Amino acid sequence: MGLFTFDPWVFFTIALMVIGINILWYAPFAFGRFWLQTQRNLSQSPPHTGKGVLLLLGTQLFALLVINALENGLGIRNFTEGVMLGLICGLGLVGSFTLNNAFFFGIPLKLWALDLAHQLWVIALAAGTLAVLH
Repeated sequence: MGLFTFDPWVFFTIALMVIGINILWYAPFAFGRFWLQTQRNLSQSPPHTGKGVLLLLGTQLFALLVINALENGLGIRNFTEGVMLGLICGLGLVGSFTLNNAFFFGIPLKLWALDLAHQLWVIALAAGTLAVLH
């Protein structure tokens, strides 16, 4: 088995899961209103949605390819270990880099924490699912 194995059905399933998590997380009944209000306070124009969604999916699929390679290299094949790897990568990489940006660009820490929590859910659940399906 190579470091980057690719099963299109596995990644299609994960992509659908990521889309669902994104939709639910930022829905008005969850955190959508708070997120949108905070975003509007930062800039005059509303957040980009059309091209941003495509960029989001592309970058998240690329991240999942990297997680897949790590899981293959480390021999991770169960959900719990996949989730733990996702949380470690999420906190260690996404958290540290985005916290720097939050301070540098003056993003409120509540908004940073909300977005980081979202990314952690996506990465952890996708990594756990990838470990089981692959």
